[in-house]
Amino acid sequence: MANVKQCGYFITYSADLNFELVEKLINDIYTQNPQNESFKYPLLMSEPSLPNKEQRQKMIELAFEKFNVPAYYVCKSAVLSW
Repeated sequence: MANVKQCGYFITYSADLNFELVEKLINDIYTQNPQNESFKYPLLMSEPSLPNKEQRQKMIELAFEKFNVPAYYVCKSAVLSW
């Protein structure tokens, strides 16, 4: 669990997002919880207030193409913390 927290911190506060790391993190989450199959549940992701459009598009591609999620929702981090 500590490794997941460290990866999450890196992903959250990194200017350049490493999509191999993101893919590995999401894959680990789905493989550690086999009852949470990616094609059954929508995926909610948060992003900073000033997002990078290219990074958002890559995340959406990764979610739909690799993990076959049925729906994808992006929300600002500030909205989720309120």
